[in-house]
Amino acid sequence: MDLNKAREGNLRQLFLHIGFNKTGSTSLQKALFVNASTLGHRGILYPNDVDAPYVQRWQHVPLAAAVPGCRLEWVTPKKMATLNDAYNNLHIKLRSSDHHTVILSSEGFGETGMGAGKLKWLKNQFSEFSVKIVALFVWRSCRNG
Repeated sequence: MDLNKAREGNLRQLFLHIGFNKTGSTSLQKALFVNASTLGHRGILYPNDVDAPYVQRWQHVPLAAAVPGCRLEWVTPKKMATLNDAYNNLHIKLRSSDHHTVILSSEGFGETGMGAGKLKWLKNQFSEFSVKIVALFVWRSCRNG
């Protein structure tokens, strides 16, 4: 695929995966993380540099924790110390990227305190992209004995 053609007249795509608990988010994130190189060859960026301030393990929880007014206790102290750099460093990475699609994923984006206003702020951080917010809901029935 010619990435320049894919970008002509169109914004690049950014999928923001909101990982709710017990919906398979960790499995999805691990698969994206492990296959980031293969995805990259297809024009899809899943940022996976664990030394970057916007990646913790295989997901992007520092980006959720860096949203104003949204602090998450399960962010490591090392990443907490670099939260102020998370978005700037990610933007540098994205500006230097030729990928037509970016995927970001974290359970932190689905935390109760995130709310619509904070998600709107988050979406506005990526104005140069066509942002799609993706969430998976799983219906689980309860059965007694």
